[in-house]
Formats: sequence, C-alpha cells, structure tokens
Amino acid sequence: MHAERENFIRLLNAFDDARAKFYQGIPHESANELQYMLNHLMHESRPGLDDAERIRRATGHLRRAYFDYLKMAIYEVHSQITISRPQYLSEFLKRMLAAKTLEFSNIGGEQDDAFAAYCAVLEEFVPKMFTTQLQPASRYLVQRGTFPDAARASESTTLRYMEWAKLEMLLAAIANNRFPKLILLVVEAYYTKTLPKDLPYIIAITKGMIINEFFKNESPDAMKRLGTQVFADSVNQESYQAFLAAREAITKDMPAEAKGAARAKLIDAVEQPFTTLMRYFDINLEDYPIEFANHCTMQEKLPASAGEHV
Repeated sequence: MHAERENFIRLLNAFDDARAKFYQGIPHESANELQYMLNHLMHESRPGLDDAERIRRATGHLRRAYFDYLKMAIYEVHSQITISRPQYLSEFLKRMLAAKTLEFSNIGGEQDDAFAAYCAVLEEFVPKMFTTQLQPASRYLVQRGTFPDAARASESTTLRYMEWAKLEMLLAAIANNRFPKLILLVVEAYYTKTLPKDLPYIIAITKGMIINEFFKNESPDAMKRLGTQVFADSVNQESYQAFLAAREAITKDMPAEAKGAARAKLIDAVEQPFTTLMRYFDINLEDYPIEFANHCTMQEKLPASAGEHV
C-alpha cells in the first residue's frame, strides 16, 4: 500500500500546485471526480478489495479531476486566442497536439508527462492572453494536510459522510446542478483530518442550500411559490425565519469561539425547516440507502460521539 499512497500524495500535491498557479473555480467535472475519489477513500474493507486497490481506484478519479481542471484552463486560453489573439494559434495548436499525444499514448498510466505538458502550455500562453481568470492564486485554495496514515475513516465518520452524500444528491436533483465548492469543502476536510468535526456543520450547510433553492432570486417562479406554500403556516414560517437568522449570524471574521457557537446554532436551526420541506414532498432519505460496505449502511444508528479521528 505504501507505493499507492505515495503516488496518491504526489498527484494530489501536483494538482494543488496547478490550482495555485492557474486559479479558477473547480469545474463541475473535477468536483464530480473528487467526490468519486473520496467515495473510494471512505470505503471500509470489503472482500477482494484491499487498501492498496482502494487507493489506486481513488487515484484514478483524482487523475481525471486534475485533467478536467487543466483542460478547463486550456479552454479559457483557447477561447481568448481564437477571439482576440489569432497570431498565437499556430504555436498553440502544435503544443496542444504534443500534449494530447502524450496523454493518449499513456491512457491508464500515471500521465506525469502529459500533466507537465499541459501545465507548460498554460505557463507559456496565460501571460500572453492577459487573462484575469487564470492568474496565480493569492493563497493556496487547499489547506495542505497529510494523507491519513490509515487511509481509512472511522465508521461514524463514514456514516455521516453517507448522510451528507445523500443530501448532496438531493440538492443536485432539486437544482439540476452540482455545487463544486460544497464538494471541495468535504474533500479538504478529509485531507486536513477535520472531517469528523466539520461534517455536522457541512450537513447543515447542505440542508440550508436545499431550502434556499426555493427562495433564490434566479429560481423559477413556480419554485418560489412552492417554497412560500411550504412555509405558509405560522409555525413553519417561524422555524424558517429562525434558520435564516442563524445562517446570517455567521460571518467570516468572527472569533473562533463565537463562530463555533454560531455554527452549533445553525445546526439546530436548520432541522425543523428541512424536516418540513421533506414532509411536504413526501421524501424520506432513509428510503435511499447508500452502502459502502455490507455491514455499514445509513440505517445503522450513529454513535453519540462525533469526535473520533478520521
């Protein structure tokens, strides 16, 4: 397992470096792959699938996430060349052909040469494009952490992760969209070993985002009418307003102690309006079990403590 683990860390660091150099929002495709990667890392042991194989499969998704990230950056460069910098098109095409040849010649392999070639294209052409979308990040997007030594989450953390995964699926179904920043929040918490502590709050955030889909300015009018109807009752409206107040009370510059208390209040405040919404649509998430192992499903009762290590 040691070699697979080192390969994973090496690729993760390369991805992190590229994100710092060519700043952009995580594309949906990359976010999807990062979540699939984390699914593998969160698996408990199963017959016929040892830790090395589990990490190898996770590395495959990380590799695709890295490619998707670089290719979206390349797309930005290509767009600007074809629109306003045609003098660079010939050289750009030659460099891209060389990079793609490296990629296609080693499909299924580690692809280090192809990654380096794509990064070299970006390093050469981004300054020529004067693009503001791909400037170096002022700080790292990912807090650099250490890959958990056991490469394994506790059963309690796995169960809560599955709870979040189902909520994320529901959010994607309601919004017909994925939310890369939300997925990245979970992935980063895994690498910094804060997932057990952070998951209750991330779960609350996700529930809040589900509720918010019915009240966003850009939501269709029919969705807004549904949201108003769900919380028309005075008691339900009171719980919804309490949730909004708890959400708005959290600010970026809050002291750590105050932020902890505010997050705990939001975790409590979101439950009633979320339950009201689910009851209105007759949705019971327990009817949709996610199984990461035969012995570990969301039907099992979560341990009372949320403080175990990842």
